[in-house]
Amino acid sequence: MKLFYLQRPMPIMSAHNLILSLLALTVLVVVSPALAGDNSNSTELTRVAYDLEIVDGILVLDGRKMEATLANVVDALRTRYQDANIAVAPGLGKLKISDLKLRAGQLTDELEAVRVASGNKFDIKGPGGVPVIDPNTGRPLNESSNSGLFVLQGPPATEQSERYVEAFNIEPYLSSLRRSGPASESPQDRNVREQQSIDELTMIVGETIEMMKNETQTPERPVFRFHRGANLLVVIGPRDSVEVARKIVNALPGMATPPRAESNEARNAAMDAFRKRYGLDRVPQEPAAVPQQAPAQK
Repeated sequence: MKLFYLQRPMPIMSAHNLILSLLALTVLVVVSPALAGDNSNSTELTRVAYDLEIVDGILVLDGRKMEATLANVVDALRTRYQDANIAVAPGLGKLKISDLKLRAGQLTDELEAVRVASGNKFDIKGPGGVPVIDPNTGRPLNESSNSGLFVLQGPPATEQSERYVEAFNIEPYLSSLRRSGPASESPQDRNVREQQSIDELTMIVGETIEMMKNETQTPERPVFRFHRGANLLVVIGPRDSVEVARKIVNALPGMATPPRAESNEARNAAMDAFRKRYGLDRVPQEPAAVPQQAPAQK
């Protein structure tokens, strides 16, 4: 005996429902790759690559690390902008460049960013010798360009950048050190103790300048040279730094403040007392010439 099962026929989908199902499937297929792409790019956005990156005084270029000096930074820019020539004035190549992150752009813009990161210690002249940035207004003077000759040279001397020389005769200070030392001190030990005092003096000046630093004024440490034979301490640096050294040196033990200039009356009185003491005659002063009047015209 054979059994026959009657299968219920599937309902026939209407044309309207079929169209809606196809549209939903199409949207799902299109949106799914986009969502997957967003998830994959979310980690890449956190890793931004820079064409020029300086961190903690180190220049990172093509996976290589080197000291962030102006010479190394310019070499990196020369490699990128091969239609441009960049000339650096002597002595500027060793300038330290602070932290900087740049993307590819115009050479003039990148050079200006490097100039700012150096503390504005050089100026830029573009093709034709025209300054790239007006030092007075900070605005560009010529159009950006990636070709031609660019010259990096020292800025014009200002009151802050100009160097001054001051020589201090510290013999009174050294004499006070010798008097305070032990009587049995050898000349060699005395020289060592004096040199230690000079080193301490330079350290005091440097620490004082560091304490003066702020966002608007940054005095630089001066250079010291002590000449033992002449007992001279030579200080070279900006005016503010030399002024700090002068105040500290004059405050040392034994360094008296220079006396004020005497008036003419005081000098004449002292000279009269000197001549009277030794029986010298006073030199007569010539009377002042009386201007003659021109004869009246008839």
